[in-house]
This record gives sequence, C-alpha cells and structure tokens, in this order.
Amino acid sequence: MLPGSLGHSEFAGTEVRRAQAAQRRLERRHEDALETATAFAHRLCTEFGATEVILFGSVLYPDRFTFRSDIDLAVRGLGPSAFLAAYGQAMDGEIPVDLVDLDGDAVRPEVLGSIVREGRHLEP
Repeated sequence: MLPGSLGHSEFAGTEVRRAQAAQRRLERRHEDALETATAFAHRLCTEFGATEVILFGSVLYPDRFTFRSDIDLAVRGLGPSAFLAAYGQAMDGEIPVDLVDLDGDAVRPEVLGSIVREGRHLEP
C-alpha cells in the first residue's frame, strides 16, 4: 500500500460516514422544508388573503424528498395580482416554493388529483 493511501476497510468506513452525513443533511433539509411550508402558508393567508393552503408533493414523503425537491403548495382565494406577488416571493427562499392556483383553470388533472388524494391542509 502506498504511504497515505487508504486500505479497503478504511475507504469503506469513510464512504459510510459520508453517506450518513449526507442523509443527516437531507433530513435537516426536509425539516426545513416543512417549517418553510408552514411559515409560507401563514404568510399566504395573512399577507395575501389566501383562504386555503394545501401542501402536496414529495415533501410529504421523506423517502421521496431529495436535495432538488421544492415545496408544492396549492392555494385558493388569491386574486391574480396577489397570486403573482406571492409567486414572486415564493421563489426567493433557500428551498423554492411552487404555488398552484386552485382558483384558476390551468391546473392539470393529474396535479389536481394528487392534491385531492394526498394533500395536507396547512393552518395559518
């Protein structure tokens, strides 16, 4: 073995520690996403006038949540200008929030089905 090089067991141990650290970072990101969703739902209701906010998508499933996942929120009760203003602010955070306007007619049927089947109402 060359000086300074890792043996097989040392390499395997290093890889295990890296994987565990990555898993802990992902778990923290998931927790942050849930906190961000709750806080943004509150803002949608208090600042923008939303009457209903529903969390859906991968953030509801820790095993499907990845480092690239965003936060999916469906909203009711925002007029077009309030929705655009909220949408602009939704993308500013560390974890982007994707808003779906349930009052509009542009919601794809499969997305609406997912919201209805799996969505979780968030309280302001």
